[in-house]
Formats: sequence, structure tokens, C-alpha cells
Amino acid sequence: TTTTTTTTTTTTTTTTSTTPSTLVVELPWELVSGGCAVDSAGCITSPNYDPSSAAVYPTHSECSFDVKHPSAMEVEDFNVEYYYDFLIVNGEYFSGSLTPHGKVPGNSSKIEWFADYSVEMTGWKICPRPLGPCDQV
Repeated sequence: TTTTTTTTTTTTTTTTSTTPSTLVVELPWELVSGGCAVDSAGCITSPNYDPSSAAVYPTHSECSFDVKHPSAMEVEDFNVEYYYDFLIVNGEYFSGSLTPHGKVPGNSSKIEWFADYSVEMTGWKICPRPLGPCDQV
């Protein structure tokens, strides 16, 4: 007598692929008009702002930003002509040595910049800071 034994082997291969996800972060301030700028970190600057050069903002410059969500203002630089050139935040005017440091622009409001026809200075750079427990919206 002959005995036959059959063995069957099954191999399963599983392939997985991972698609990298992109985290989309909405910046708190959006430029809607004028020659100002917003960088990738959400910092806003006056026209021609460049701390490494002698660049100045132009006369008769104006900019407007829409506030998308509340964020405190961290003033990194603020060098503007007193009284005649100003930034408006929550209806308050900031010029000369008076800065909006720590201010929290109201949600759905505007941040506006105006320069007159004469003195030009190096301008300003303001970055968003997450709200802390002491910040007032």
C-alpha cells in the first residue's frame, strides 16, 4: 500500500501605504489691500519692511488686514512717524513709541495702516501670539 500526503501552503502579502497629511493652519490676519505683507508664520509687516537694510515704507501707503481669529499682537519692531503715520487696532491709533503690543484685535475686525505724505521710516513687524489666560478678547 502507498500513502500520499499533500501539504498546501498559502502565503498572504499585505501592502499598506501611508499618505502624508498636511496640517492646514489658518493665519489670524489676512492682507486684503495695500503693500504690506504676511509671512508664513503669520507675522504682518509694513510695506518694504526689511530690518537688514535701510528700506523705508513709502509715503501715502495704506494697508488693511481682516482678522480671521483672535490672536495677541507681539510687536517685534515698530518705527513709525509720530502722529502722522499710524496703525489702527480695535479703533485705537498707534504711532511713534505707542505700540499695539499685547492687543488682541477683535474677531472679524480690521487692522489698518496709514502713512502720510512726508517722513518715511523703517516701519513695523507684528507677529501673532496664542492667547493666554490674561489676554482679553
